[in-house]
Amino acid sequence: MFVLKKPLLGGLLICILAAILVANIHYEVVPIRFFYGSNNGLNFRVLSFNVHSEAEGFISSSQKIAKMIMEEKPDFVFLTEYYEGTDETLQIVLEQHYPYMDRKYRWGTNEGDAFYSQWQIDSVSRIKLPNHFSAIYRAQIHKGIDTLTMFCCHLSSNNMKLENGKLASLREGRILRSIEADTLAMVLRREKYPVIVMGDMNDVAGSSPVKKIKSVGLTDAWWKGGCGYGSTYHDGWIKLRIDYVFYDDQQLKLKTVDVVGEKEWSDHRAIVARFDLENNI
Repeated sequence: MFVLKKPLLGGLLICILAAILVANIHYEVVPIRFFYGSNNGLNFRVLSFNVHSEAEGFISSSQKIAKMIMEEKPDFVFLTEYYEGTDETLQIVLEQHYPYMDRKYRWGTNEGDAFYSQWQIDSVSRIKLPNHFSAIYRAQIHKGIDTLTMFCCHLSSNNMKLENGKLASLREGRILRSIEADTLAMVLRREKYPVIVMGDMNDVAGSSPVKKIKSVGLTDAWWKGGCGYGSTYHDGWIKLRIDYVFYDDQQLKLKTVDVVGEKEWSDHRAIVARFDLENNI
């Protein structure tokens, strides 16, 4: 049996740490935080999840997903790829616990995006772009005198033109996401209420679209309060962090952020973030 000697093991660990440091400088890959915030005094939580409801096994997973959401107790839930015509168990359970909900469809009834809220939903409007299958929604919610704006997103994937080859598809996806990020940033600059942006951005931390979204003064919740790689997407050996919660740290205080859910439920896992709104809104 091959055993690494202590000098070799130490050198290997130094190399790994150096690689993580270099990656973090350029791409914000692996935040290292042993403790951030607390579970006390939290009064607003969000959860974003690409449930991929047409995948095999979703019917058996929907009850488990509903239970997970109930345990996390988010005040606002954004579910994307919740297709019309698939099992509605999840929707039925959530409607029993959330007094406000909305559901949108991008192309007819092909693909759905659902919103559930403990706060009153004032409006949900889609920011449309010609020839884009992406979804960018502005959801305005309020409770008492407090108002928040949730931007819920599912940006274009890398599978837009697979018939032209993988490289062409990757190039097309990158171009579309760049346009979508520019549009989102433009809208965010005009927003007057405290903002949370969340969803499946289909791009890694440090990419141009993610940088554009953050450029308006938003903070990546995972980079601020997470610990470890925090991958949200899995496909075989591929594991990527492409689902995010961004927020205005001048008006919202992040308490905790987690990646939750089992990999068998979807090709994504959910991201949930908790904020303290006291003396901010």
